[in-house]
Amino acid sequence: MDIVLEQTFENLSDFTKAEYENCTFKACDFLQADFSLAKLINCTFIACDLSLVQMQNCMIQDTAFIDCKMLGIQFNECHPFNLSFSFENCNLQHAIFNELTIKKTYFDHCQLKEVDFSHAQLSGSRFLNCDLAKAVFVQTHLEKVSFKDSYHLVLNPNQNHLKKTVFSQEQLAGLLKQHDILIVQ
Repeated sequence: MDIVLEQTFENLSDFTKAEYENCTFKACDFLQADFSLAKLINCTFIACDLSLVQMQNCMIQDTAFIDCKMLGIQFNECHPFNLSFSFENCNLQHAIFNELTIKKTYFDHCQLKEVDFSHAQLSGSRFLNCDLAKAVFVQTHLEKVSFKDSYHLVLNPNQNHLKKTVFSQEQLAGLLKQHDILIVQ
């Protein structure tokens, strides 16, 4: 597999499998591309469409996604070794992160509707101003996770591992929803 170092790619529509290190991808249309077995190390994707990208054994380390459309990506198929990434202003609807160890992952202003975080290890992660409508948290490790300023969060504290997890007062209803009680102000 070729090694590509410190290059910038703009407006691509075809993805070539390689090991990319310190590369930047801008405004690329990789809809349904095959990233299987590729390596993305310290890369940045800006304003790219990565929806439905195939990720079987794709290695992703210290990679940032900014202003990207990433619908339905099965991140759980990525190679788990040192898997690390961050997301800023991305649409990740229907993405799957279940059973992944992705501690200290940063989600900033992201659409996380119907995302599956079940059985994931998210300790130390931050969800800043994210839409978590119908996101799935079951047996998820959420120690020291901050959900501050995020909205539409519904999770059952009895089905998740919480310790020093940060919630806003507005999120209390989502934590108590399974008890079918009403909270009034």
